[in-house]
Amino acid sequence: MLRLKIFMLLFLLISLLNAKSEIILPWNVITFEEDIALFCGKKEMIKSDKVIIKVPEVGSPDRIPFTVTSDIKAKRVIILKKDTPSFLISLFNVPIGGMIEYSLRLRFIYSRGLPIIFIVIIEGLDGKVYYNTQEFQPISGGCEG
Repeated sequence: MLRLKIFMLLFLLISLLNAKSEIILPWNVITFEEDIALFCGKKEMIKSDKVIIKVPEVGSPDRIPFTVTSDIKAKRVIILKKDTPSFLISLFNVPIGGMIEYSLRLRFIYSRGLPIIFIVIIEGLDGKVYYNTQEFQPISGGCEG
């Protein structure tokens, strides 16, 4: 019973905070730009080839190998996909002196036939925000069903 009361109190507090302020909360993000602003603020983003994204050009959307590497000294790495209802894929806080080398296996239910555009944003220790994009074309048919 105590857990329920705590949960209801937290829900009420979050609802009041959300109703009374201009704070963007993750579950209220409507646009891609709001999602980026939530994590990086209004800083200028610099497209950089130092943000290396390895993803196949085409393949099945139910098992996409995804790797991001960089030699940029960073605080955070944010992986997003554009033009979908949920933009955020993953967020990594990079430990001080840590390397950026993350590998994921992504899975999407995808039937529109349009390419998926991945964006990786790196918030550097120098205060700058770097990004790069990579396109992936989902296919189905053949052995994929």
